[in-house]
Amino acid sequence: MSDTGVDITVEYCAECGYYPRVGWLLGEIMADIQHDVKRVTIIPSGGGRHEWKVDGELVFSKAAADRHPDVDELKALIYAKLA
Repeated sequence: MSDTGVDITVEYCAECGYYPRVGWLLGEIMADIQHDVKRVTIIPSGGGRHEWKVDGELVFSKAAADRHPDVDELKALIYAKLA
């Protein structure tokens, strides 16, 4: 494991069945930046939660946006933290 790079944390609603979406989004993101990622943490949760954090900072919240993230939008939010 690298000592440099970003930490990505995804909290998702297991009750809602969001895991396949989260897995696909992570796959798309990691295919491009896996060498710039220090750690990925996936947290099953509830209550419709679908939140993405980079280095502890919330970059996307389904509750705030009232929708799921688009893959290109999520990539841009995460990649911006790499700069």
